[in-house]
Amino acid sequence: MPKELTLITGGVRSGKSAFAARLAERSGGRVLFLATMAPDDDEDRRRLRRHQEDRPTHWQTVEESLAVPEALIRWGRDFDTVILDCLTLWVARLMEAAGPPATACGTLLPSELDRVEKEVAERVGDLLAAYREQSSSLIVVTNEAGAGLVPAYPLGRLFRDLLGLANQRLAAHADTVYYLLAGLPLTVKGPGGMMRPEAP
Repeated sequence: MPKELTLITGGVRSGKSAFAARLAERSGGRVLFLATMAPDDDEDRRRLRRHQEDRPTHWQTVEESLAVPEALIRWGRDFDTVILDCLTLWVARLMEAAGPPATACGTLLPSELDRVEKEVAERVGDLLAAYREQSSSLIVVTNEAGAGLVPAYPLGRLFRDLLGLANQRLAAHADTVYYLLAGLPLTVKGPGGMMRPEAP
């Protein structure tokens, strides 16, 4: 069975991760969960525990918040399907690592914006290259950060833009793209129409 790249996007708590898990289980075979969350506080740790409890016990989990393409190359060939959850947190970590400097009032330095965008774009390109180099299918979970209010601060607007560009690039290369709305998966790209959710 040929490998496939699937992108799952939508709002917060729209059912993206649960749907990704159903797709992986339905495909059969060995599943790797590549988690990008690095918990910073008790709320993050609570979310992480909840996600861990929801995963099938026979799945393997690898936690990597920054070197995601390298982790995919290292582990992907040993599995049939890899779930990357999620692109949103990874882009946030990449932006943080790029260190966009700001003035004292929080305004981003224009001379640095292109550099940060280029560095993040290069890493997204590395992720796509890593997918091509190994044999597993890849399911990427992300967020539609641009569907809400315009962030009130410069770094928030930069993150929104970086994630939007990353989403567009992944979607362009994906075989299938789903949008989750209140737990309902809508097929944006790929065969078929709206998929019926499974009964709880």
